Amino acid sequence: MPVVIAATAYEVTSYKVLALLTEALGVLSVALLIVVAKETLQTRVIGKLCLVGGVLLFYWTEALALAIQNNPFSIVEGFPINDAQFDQELIRQALLYVTLFQLLLFVGYSVRPRIEKAMGVFTSRIDSLSFDRWILVFLLVMCAVLPLLIYYDSTPGRLLRCSSRVELPQILMPLNPA
Repeated sequence: MPVVIAATAYEVTSYKVLALLTEALGVLSVALLIVVAKETLQTRVIGKLCLVGGVLLFYWTEALALAIQNNPFSIVEGFPINDAQFDQELIRQALLYVTLFQLLLFVGYSVRPRIEKAMGVFTSRIDSLSFDRWILVFLLVMCAVLPLLIYYDSTPGRLLRCSSRVELPQILMPLNPA
């Protein structure tokens, strides 16, 4: 049902109506959290509550805060966008994407893979420390380091020269140099 409400936002051209749709979706999300909380108390499984609570906390609270302003979806002073309000197309996409995300969270939560056999294979395996394993580790470390070097236009030689010229703060320098 929330996905249908979010899809109807594509037929709306008023910020006030978009705000009403956002408020309705926020209220539905709070109701969904209450239902899931009751289910959690009965089943004592907290995963679904964390998923619904996370979506409510990290998306719907901000969307509701923007929707209940005097001028709905207005942009705060100092935000790096030169408009007075968020674009309606952006709001529509956000409503649809978040409701679809929330729906797919439930689908993914209910269709869990059975991984007991795979975990048994991985936990029973003991790898040897051979030369080819060390090469693989080195390559993975370089995959992390090389993008930093490229981004900062550095070479290993330049980094070594810079590290030899490190200046100590006054606290660490001796008071009477010999």
